[in-house]
Parts: sequence; C-alpha cells; structure tokens
Amino acid sequence: MNFIRVGFITGSHGLDGTVKIAPNTDNPQIYADMEYLMTAKSGTVKGSYEITSVHEHGSAILMQLKGVDTKEKAQALKGLEVVIPENVLPEEGEGDIYWHKIDNAEVVDENGIYIGRLTDYLETGSNDVFVITEGGKSWMISNNEHHVLKIDTANRRITVDRAGLVSEDI
Repeated sequence: MNFIRVGFITGSHGLDGTVKIAPNTDNPQIYADMEYLMTAKSGTVKGSYEITSVHEHGSAILMQLKGVDTKEKAQALKGLEVVIPENVLPEEGEGDIYWHKIDNAEVVDENGIYIGRLTDYLETGSNDVFVITEGGKSWMISNNEHHVLKIDTANRRITVDRAGLVSEDI
C-alpha cells in the first residue's frame, strides 16, 4: 500500500496534548474526514492514533488524539509526517494533478532532450511555477499550456518548451 504525505506534526498546542499540524495539501477537508491519524518517518509508517477532535487554526490543523493527553506526549510526535493511504485521496479535479504523481519527474524539452528533474513548485496565483534542477543548476517554468506541453503521470515525464525556461542564476 502506498502512503501519501499530507502534512507534518510541528508540535503541541496548549497543555492538553493537542497536536499542531502543518498541512501540505490544498484540501484541508482530508483532515476533517480522517478517523485515524497515521504518522510516518522517512516514508515508513510509525503509528496510528484515533482522532477525537480536529479543527483548523489559521493555516494549521489542530487535533486531539486518543492517548495523547499531555503537552509532552504531543511534543514527542513533533517532526513526524502525517500520511494517508493513496487510495483514500479524493478524485483529482479537472486539470488537477497530485504533486506526488509528478514529484521528481523527468523533464525533457519538445525534442525529448533531458533537462532535469521536477523538484518543487511555487504557487504564484495565476499559474504555478515548476522548479527543475540538474547538476547544481535550477530553472523555473510557468505551468501553462504554452510552456508545459505535456504531463505524463504514468511515466513521470514532463515535456516543456525550452523557450519558457528561466534560469534561477539570473
């Protein structure tokens, strides 16, 4: 079974064992739908906790977990990843792609010439910007139909128009 990281435990909130989570998903509803919180470290599942309450707190998620009833117990979970089984992810919306499907994808130009690997993306408002790295160099490219010509999630390969690349060295 594949697990997908949807956040990190950043510490405790208050004295009653509430854990504070930094989500890395655009869909906080995922947290509201959880019955159990699964934790992992370096992709290896470490534990599962029954959730007794969950709510948003600014950009964070606060959760009460059964058996985690002190600040110290909550702090002991700090740094762990929050993961969910891939098969429980909501369906992707029209034109949406989950990051885990393209993270570290091979990036080639319109002629199939290798450029690098997709290592990050930046949310800029109108279009996300992909960050491509190779051999200590980095480029950015706007994720739009003029610059990103094809995203092949099955083969983890992205085809771009080389003219749209911007060097981070500028």
